Amino acid sequence: MQTDDQSNETTCFLRFMVQQEKDLAELNQAMDAADASDDDNDPALRQLTEKVVKHSENYMEERMDLASRDVSIYFAPTWHSSLSNSLLWVGGCRPTFFIRHLYAACSSETESQVSQYLAAGSSSSSSSRDTLADLSSRQLNQVSELQCKTIKQEDKLTSELASLQEELADEPISEIAKDRTLGCPLGYEDVREVLQNHDRAMAGILREAELLRLNTLKELLQILTPRQGVELLAAGKKLHSCLHEWGKKRDQMHGRGHQSVVQEDVGAN
Repeated sequence: MQTDDQSNETTCFLRFMVQQEKDLAELNQAMDAADASDDDNDPALRQLTEKVVKHSENYMEERMDLASRDVSIYFAPTWHSSLSNSLLWVGGCRPTFFIRHLYAACSSETESQVSQYLAAGSSSSSSSRDTLADLSSRQLNQVSELQCKTIKQEDKLTSELASLQEELADEPISEIAKDRTLGCPLGYEDVREVLQNHDRAMAGILREAELLRLNTLKELLQILTPRQGVELLAAGKKLHSCLHEWGKKRDQMHGRGHQSVVQEDVGAN
């Protein structure tokens, strides 16, 4: 049975998933309109990417508010599938995931354009669409610099989290656990303050990770053109939705159906 906090966290996640599907539909519609027109309408596309990123920022702020009351759950969310949890880094995806996904989407788009060119014949005119396959050398250099900077920040947070986890083996917790007699109360009151301090430190690291994820995405979108930004956001949301669905399916296949899956299915109707 879920606690009130767990119910709020699950509701927050499912509400974001619904918003993500709406955003994906709008992103796809904008790309179709841009492809059908000679005018990419950059201001409108830029406004759309900003709106979609704002939805993610609002989700982050709501998560941080909930995490201030119960942070541990965000490191192994009950509303996620086992697959999703296995991919977590400090409560979410690695910030460099956005960059790696950009490279993958760029490669896929390039292969698609080459196939279309060969199928149409060499006499066909090249596509004028401003896609991820059209990244300039300047853009690629900027992305590479962002990746190097982000990796350093990831490593710093990973080290901080490791140190925090190791501290749990130090005094006074280890002494309290050692002195506990089998069958006696756990002595939670003796470690309450220590665990509360641990939670506050964990929440601080989670907030830093959330900000790094958000800022990395924002910086990446600043490097891309509005059309490329829309394409990247759409590809990322498709992947996130697919991983979520594949993870649920795998859990069901292994008999690991959980309450969040039921709630989501009910909420989708």
